[in-house]
Amino acid sequence: MRSYAVRSFVAAALAVSIAVPAAAQLPATQSAAPRQAVSAPADSAQAFYFRYRIALSTAMAMADLKPWMTTRGYTSAMKVPAEKQPAMFATLKQMNASIARVEVLDRVNNRDTVVLRLKGFDRQSNGTMFGAAVVVRERGNWKLGRESWQDRP
Repeated sequence: MRSYAVRSFVAAALAVSIAVPAAAQLPATQSAAPRQAVSAPADSAQAFYFRYRIALSTAMAMADLKPWMTTRGYTSAMKVPAEKQPAMFATLKQMNASIARVEVLDRVNNRDTVVLRLKGFDRQSNGTMFGAAVVVRERGNWKLGRESWQDRP
């Protein structure tokens, strides 16, 4: 089973369990814009998640993602030796770029934590991927706790 696992946002940045090949180009006829199957207010965890995906696609370094990461996640990411951080960041960006047309199938709210059940198109395999993102409210702001993707629901 092909799997992109990001056990926590830090783990996404630090220890993605498999190498993700370079992202293929999206044909001009396909839109990379996220679709939201479940409607969401602009300040929701769901809206945050889609803004995070855009921020990740334009980020130049891990430090650019600090506003999107939990405090624990960012602290752990910064503990990675400096020479390994560029490779970890590149893997995270490649994973994000590989999965397109992401939509939220469902969400489960639990106080300051929201689990989003996701569906996306994997540009590498030309197949459907299923994911989950845990979004946590930290000091009044949404942050990504962890994200995982696999080829089965």
